[in-house]
Amino acid sequence: MPNWCENYIEISHDDPKMIEKFVEAFNKKEVANTFRPQPDFTTTPVPEAYPEISASFEKDPVKKAEILRNEGTIRKGSWWDWNVINWGTKWDFGCDGQEVEWDGSNNLTVFFLTAWCPPTELFEYMTSEHGFHICGEFLEPGMDFLGRWESDIGYIDSRSVPHNRDELSEIESDYPMMYSSVELQIEWSEEQEEEEREFERKQKETDKAV
Repeated sequence: MPNWCENYIEISHDDPKMIEKFVEAFNKKEVANTFRPQPDFTTTPVPEAYPEISASFEKDPVKKAEILRNEGTIRKGSWWDWNVINWGTKWDFGCDGQEVEWDGSNNLTVFFLTAWCPPTELFEYMTSEHGFHICGEFLEPGMDFLGRWESDIGYIDSRSVPHNRDELSEIESDYPMMYSSVELQIEWSEEQEEEEREFERKQKETDKAV
């Protein structure tokens, strides 16, 4: 099971029909493959997404250098590398619950989950090749990552996830879409800590009685 990255994005386009196309793809969970389709992996050489990791296990310097050159190959499982390189995430994505309803305008705000990372590589492509403008906020608590991204700028901000209410106050103005998600996580942590304290208190009372 992957860590799930939470994504909120505001997406717009001068042509409302492109937003309509996005909504159709989103509701089918085919956003990535709609706007940057996968190639035929039986005929397409694909480089490794993280050659430095493979190279770290190789002791022979010649073989290590060859790995780091990272020339594309046709191999089983290359879809994973291609997706990570070109989409920024392992799988395609879209609607995780109720389908999005579109009002015919040229902008839209949506929430979705992706595996491990936000799909910023795909957003860069959708900006440069399809004319979208995208602003996004991303939260991946397992890797302690919170970030903001915008078309033609890239990452505006990235930081660790707030773990208490003092830290939460620091993000209120910068993360309007993700603020509530972070607040819920802090509330859950507070409840867990309170339950642990209550358990320890009762355990001490039990020990004294014995």
